[in-house]
Amino acid sequence: MKMRRIYLLPALILTALICILLPGCGGRGSGGDQTGGDGVETGKQSEEISVVLYGAAGDGVTDDSGAINAAIDSAVREGHDVYFPEGRYLVKKSVTFPEGTAAVFADGAVIVTVGTRKLVSFGGGVEAGNYRIFEGDGIGKALRNSHDSGNPVWFGATGDGVTDDTEAFLAAWEIFSRLSVPYSENGYVLSGISSAKGMILSGADPERRTVIKAAAVGKLFTVKAPGYFTVENIAFDLSEMPDGSTAFFLDTVGYMEYIFIRNCSFTDGYHCFTDAKSSGLVMHMYVEETDFIRNRNSTFDIEDFEGFIFMKKILIDNSGSYKHHGLDRGITAIDIDDVRGTIFEEMTLIGGNSGFPDERGFNIPGQVQLMASLWWDRVEIRDMSGCAVYLNNTTLCSLVHVTVKNCGEGIRIGSSWDVQLSDVNVSDVKKGNGIYLSSCRNSEIYGCTVENAAKSGVKLASCTGVSVTGITVRDCGEYGYCDMNGSKTVLISSECTGNRKAQVSVTGSVSSVYDTDCGNGKRVTAEGKGEW
Repeated sequence: MKMRRIYLLPALILTALICILLPGCGGRGSGGDQTGGDGVETGKQSEEISVVLYGAAGDGVTDDSGAINAAIDSAVREGHDVYFPEGRYLVKKSVTFPEGTAAVFADGAVIVTVGTRKLVSFGGGVEAGNYRIFEGDGIGKALRNSHDSGNPVWFGATGDGVTDDTEAFLAAWEIFSRLSVPYSENGYVLSGISSAKGMILSGADPERRTVIKAAAVGKLFTVKAPGYFTVENIAFDLSEMPDGSTAFFLDTVGYMEYIFIRNCSFTDGYHCFTDAKSSGLVMHMYVEETDFIRNRNSTFDIEDFEGFIFMKKILIDNSGSYKHHGLDRGITAIDIDDVRGTIFEEMTLIGGNSGFPDERGFNIPGQVQLMASLWWDRVEIRDMSGCAVYLNNTTLCSLVHVTVKNCGEGIRIGSSWDVQLSDVNVSDVKKGNGIYLSSCRNSEIYGCTVENAAKSGVKLASCTGVSVTGITVRDCGEYGYCDMNGSKTVLISSECTGNRKAQVSVTGSVSSVYDTDCGNGKRVTAEGKGEW
């Protein structure tokens, strides 16, 4: 027994010396400085177990599956992670990193698989820099951890603006539900991706939007039911996509919910969002802090929206669209139908003064069925040659703090009820009326201003139970306030001055005008049985 102890001691000493001197034998930084570049203790040496210590060759030829599994077993027992120093680690048998045990890769460390069978799975996350760490199709056995982020660069994405990185993105999504994409000015080229539940695409740097360049495809992303899809901090270059294409196609054959678009930009797109226009519905979609620049057609061309859909801090700027793309038609910024439960806040829509009457800001025609619960707050529309806002067949619709400037027509609402316009300001309408309601009932126009409209400032046609209070209308080409064939409509405490035909014209039955300043010597016309 004593002789065994004599022989064992030198062996232990020799083993310790090898672990100290051999690079990569211990954890990251093993045998070297245990501090970061600034001299701060990293603490990683004691937290990671190197696969080399368990016999991994890292030569790209030897099957390292057994050594990696042995390192994982040891790491699980000791509560550590598994470290891969520089090398190519061939895996031919199943390797599973359980929850709580991460795989940590040095720059130059690569796991290599052969064949399509999914051999390697990660339950405890992956730690690596912006370099490739996987080769082959054997990564991505169905062990997913939604709390961890993956990097498409780990799977070979280049971000050089030329190489198609689609396969790398898809491979990354095999393992990770969230991709954190490193900043690239040149852009990652993608040629079409269909989503699965829980997919998240995020630019790693929130201060600089990572560029994604769409290839010449009809659909860049197809979002399938049930949705649960998030995109943030991405700048989409859609210039290569053909006419009729879309950046995001919402496959609304089934029910869909929880779609988030945040801090993004879309440039030179034909459409940015379209849907299947089917019986399916979209619930809880959020588009926030996002810009749409030089669009070739409607940014949103959708029908299957069911509340609530939120759009906040949105810029749609088509001022450069017509010259840049040589457009010979007018384009509508937002074209939606069959929509209920929509909230628009802090939005700016800019047209190109194209001269085409079909250049509109919002086109919501209500052709499919009654639309309900539309709320707009702090919305500005300007430089549209057509109608700034066209709404039809709606109920419970509120436009608050809305500004319209330099458009062909102002706001036109038809066949609707329970409509509220409050603090709406319309100016410099080139061809039509400032605010025009037709066949509307039980609605209110309050505290609004219209200046310099080609036709009437505020016009009602065949409306019932509409209250107009505290409006100011100046310098319009026809009437300040015009009520045609109205019933139980009322104008109260308002000012109509400088309008060319007359300040107030009422031809409705049982309609009233109270306490309204029409200026000295200006004309007022009245027919019917109203009260003055």
